[in-house]
Amino acid sequence: MIYTLLYLLLGIVGTIPLLIYAHNKPTHTKHIIYGQALIIAAMVYVSFAVYAGNLFWLAIETAGVLVYATLYFASKRWGLYLLAIAWLLHPAWDAGLHLLGAGADVAPYWYAVACMSFDVVIGVYLLIWGKQ
Repeated sequence: MIYTLLYLLLGIVGTIPLLIYAHNKPTHTKHIIYGQALIIAAMVYVSFAVYAGNLFWLAIETAGVLVYATLYFASKRWGLYLLAIAWLLHPAWDAGLHLLGAGADVAPYWYAVACMSFDVVIGVYLLIWGKQ
């Protein structure tokens, strides 16, 4: 339990460099930064599948990258709220596949937990920023 809390905290603290980096950028640039970060977050799971040498999970994780990349590109047309929703959906991927599902053998527990809190913080930030 204590490790889970530490991993959640790691994810929260991990958002700080991204938030600081994007903070003073123009709105369009911020949107790009947070969209690309979402794709990178999904791509990390691809690297775990490659490392595990598991072609089945490589296909699943690649599909995830395509889903999140599509949501990012769609958000460029339909708005920042869609990008926020994409970030807030990503924890379902983390938990459903990598904590509770068969993907737990592919991705490390600590990463899936930290990624969940990272995703939520960024998603909530985007919801708040989008209201400004």
